[in-house]
Amino acid sequence: MEDIPSLVEHFLSMRSMDNSVKYRISDEALDKLQKYEWPGNVRELKNVIESALAISRDSTIFPEHVLVSRVNQGKLMAVKEEEQDADPWKILENSLETIVHESLDDEIIEAEEGEVYALVMDRIEGVFIKKVYDKLGKNQLKTAKVLGINRNTLRSKLEKYNIT
Repeated sequence: MEDIPSLVEHFLSMRSMDNSVKYRISDEALDKLQKYEWPGNVRELKNVIESALAISRDSTIFPEHVLVSRVNQGKLMAVKEEEQDADPWKILENSLETIVHESLDDEIIEAEEGEVYALVMDRIEGVFIKKVYDKLGKNQLKTAKVLGINRNTLRSKLEKYNIT
């Protein structure tokens, strides 16, 4: 799709208006999106942008936040339509594999003993808490109950992951 840059800017500006934060995408991340073989599905692009914003800990999307690829014979390929309706846990598992493959390989190699688990869990926890918090209308009490944690613990995690 030739209009990827304008669609991405549209999605980011819509999200910026919702959250009063100016979201941006790096040139490298935009380049990664443009190299992807999109099946013409704008909804998929929007989902990739939303996921990238959730993974990113600040207002800028970098290439490691853009999880679009399935590597097949060295070529980026779009997720098949039937995979979009697959089991959500399988999709999560595939996404985590992509994250580890694309983003964490170097960090794992360079990590000190005992750091890898905390590194991965820290990143996953922030995305997970944000999703639950947003889904429950940013209600801290409901979110804490659903997550099975104390409200003060939730508050400190919201602050830690810069979730507003």
